[in-house]
Amino acid sequence: LNVAYVAWYRLSLKCGFRKLFFPQRPFTASGPFFHPTDPVPDYPDAWKTNLISDAERILQGCIRYYAYHWQVIGTPPNWFLNPFNGKAWPADRQHWTDMTDFHTDLGDIKHIWEASRLEWAVTLARAYAVSGQNVYLDTLNQWLGDWMLKNPVNTGPNWKCGQEASIRIFNLLLASHILKQTQNPSPALQEYVYRHLERISANIRYAVAQDNNHGTSEAAALFIGGLWCSGSPSKDSITTKRCGRFARQGRKWLENRVRKLVEEDGSFSQHSVTYHRVLLDTLIFAEFWRRQFDAEPFSDLFYRRSQAALDWLCAMTDDRSGNAPNLGANDGAMLLHTHGRDYRDFRPSIQTASVLFRNQRCFAEGPWDEPGYWFQINGAHSASGALLSQDNKVSQVLPGGYVIMAGKESWAMLRFPMFRFRPGQNDVFHFDLWHNGINICRDDGSYSYHPEEAASATYFGSVKAHNTVGFDDGEQMPQLGRFLLGHWLSADQVGRIVENED
Repeated sequence: LNVAYVAWYRLSLKCGFRKLFFPQRPFTASGPFFHPTDPVPDYPDAWKTNLISDAERILQGCIRYYAYHWQVIGTPPNWFLNPFNGKAWPADRQHWTDMTDFHTDLGDIKHIWEASRLEWAVTLARAYAVSGQNVYLDTLNQWLGDWMLKNPVNTGPNWKCGQEASIRIFNLLLASHILKQTQNPSPALQEYVYRHLERISANIRYAVAQDNNHGTSEAAALFIGGLWCSGSPSKDSITTKRCGRFARQGRKWLENRVRKLVEEDGSFSQHSVTYHRVLLDTLIFAEFWRRQFDAEPFSDLFYRRSQAALDWLCAMTDDRSGNAPNLGANDGAMLLHTHGRDYRDFRPSIQTASVLFRNQRCFAEGPWDEPGYWFQINGAHSASGALLSQDNKVSQVLPGGYVIMAGKESWAMLRFPMFRFRPGQNDVFHFDLWHNGINICRDDGSYSYHPEEAASATYFGSVKAHNTVGFDDGEQMPQLGRFLLGHWLSADQVGRIVENED
């Protein structure tokens, strides 16, 4: 069914039929997105230095790409610039259905999308809430207003991907919560969110057909944005009712995606640690906003699979460093930007999910508690014993295709072939060895969808790029497409873990 739908989807793009569902129009609301508010009184000084430093760099026209690379793109930013090669998207007034993902000269379209994910909006909102300095709020409003002017609805590359629209909703609504403006949002903010919900809703079936994080992210954005809009004051009852439908549509598909894509052991359809974190962050957002609006709880299965996904990431995380094996695709993907930790530190997401879904911290108090501070969930729950420590890491076989082997001062992860969903990497028997928080045997991972050097596109998914076993120059599975391998391997037998005193 997914293959059939994607075939129909591509045909509808080619013939121009799909364009009818996404009319181009300007934004009409005026005025600032956010209004002044009182600063928070109890923000820990230990977190403040990194936050203000990041906010000051943003004021200078710098944005952090992929949670790592600071790039100068102007103030307001050039929303169509690839800062890695200095080239800009040539036709920013095109309808998004007329555009390709892989522009020969421009490079990876994700280099364009990154600035419009609005991670910087959350940083500026936090900086204003902490310091009370108007310059952060003024810059936030100025940049958002410029984005609306330069990116009319359904026009240009920043409207091409429904997941990108979803991430904007996550970040903008989080900023509204930080600035205490969820209950009485501005007209500009309401229109911005509503137009994004329209974009996501009309194309959600394509996201679902991918059987990956696109479906979970877009469903969660519909649910969250629909709740938020239907709970906001509006003179248009038809719009309010439609937002309620968005929320119900999002809930239905999010339950569906969690049921299908998350295994009982917590393994996710995407064989990647960072994209597993994207899933966990998405579930955090969905449950947090459900509680904010006192909406009906999700199903028991949803919560069981959410806890299993948390346990999976705990098993994969080294508690000394907070890092994890470089398993599968890795492009700096991270949704929870309410902290100052490095993107390779998985503890902020684990800690937040643990408090939210288990009512108990996973780690002792630390800078990874900052997301919980902004979500206002840390204080109400137990801070008793760290659940994840090297002493408690246990050897186990995860049926989704992973083995954890625990030693006294070291631990290892081994991957075996168990593919219910498409593998994207030739990394069967990927092996990571950790000792005292250091990854001794580590993997390259794969970063860009469209690297500058064409050879890299095939190299990073190949056996040669992975810490695994290869024979001669052959691959474990043949490459059929950019994200698809054939002849999926399977395990004839998966044995138990045997340990001895050495």
